Amino acid sequence: MLSHETAMLSIEDENKVGFLLNDSFRFLSKRQKEALSLRYFHDMDTDQISTFMKINPQSVYNLIFGALKILKEHLRGEQLAWY
Repeated sequence: MLSHETAMLSIEDENKVGFLLNDSFRFLSKRQKEALSLRYFHDMDTDQISTFMKINPQSVYNLIFGALKILKEHLRGEQLAWY
């Protein structure tokens, strides 16, 4: 069982990550944000996103992969600043 202090620290860490992730979205293009939103918040697969955005499936992969790479790099850089 987690102590109250440990639980509070865990919540604080989650809040920091949430803030950093939200802040990281400013580095993405409009199309990258749209593709991520459709994939992860609307649970659409690549073919559905492709049809919705009127682009080919490879472009969907490229948008999502590029966006995740940017988010990962930004979060990694920000995480180092915590310590």
